[in-house]
Amino acid sequence: MIPLFTFEPEEKAHLLNLLEPLDLSPYKSYTGFSEGIRRLHSDVPARFLSACQIIRSERANHQQKIHVIRNCPMDRLIPELDPEDPVKDKHVKKTQFVSEAFLELFAQLTGTPLLSYETRNEGDFFTDVIAIKKYSGQLTGFSDSELVFHNDRTAHKVRADYITVTADAELTHVTTWRCPISIQPKVRPANALRSRSLGQRNFDTWVNSASAATSNGTENQRKAWLGIL
Repeated sequence: MIPLFTFEPEEKAHLLNLLEPLDLSPYKSYTGFSEGIRRLHSDVPARFLSACQIIRSERANHQQKIHVIRNCPMDRLIPELDPEDPVKDKHVKKTQFVSEAFLELFAQLTGTPLLSYETRNEGDFFTDVIAIKKYSGQLTGFSDSELVFHNDRTAHKVRADYITVTADAELTHVTTWRCPISIQPKVRPANALRSRSLGQRNFDTWVNSASAATSNGTENQRKAWLGIL
């Protein structure tokens, strides 16, 4: 797929220099981490700001739901995680968070707040997608099996409208949604969806499909994917 935007080497280096000093862990203090990213907006390369506005506009106007961005900044050192429990190991080993910072920045600039499931991956907003030993041979994104293109979270009453992926030695994904209504992080029922924003707990979302076809054929019900490579 032809990328919408490719970082020039100097733009990538500039953004890396902005994001690398942020040492606050998003897994320990997401709110502080997010606010630290927000304060950097005025220093972000102008071309990338424009690209994010194009993506936001094309999504809102149902022109395009798939976008690719290349040559993105990532962590210089990515630790190898224990396949027995990579989530727990990540919390111990990760001390730099450039990939997470870039995904958070992109989410802010495109107006798609991050969210997570409280009962999955300790409620983290960022997930390292690697094979976990206990899922070996099973049909899950955390197994060592090959998966066909599929609908995600089909049995869950709330699913993401957009999935953002960074891919290199580390594959990190974030689920985001368009609806501005969200759940207050400090007051969550069991199996609640967690979002950065505050708001009411009851809401409806569109029924999504991973393919071009949808349940009733309307454009705004398509599952949207965004790959950042």
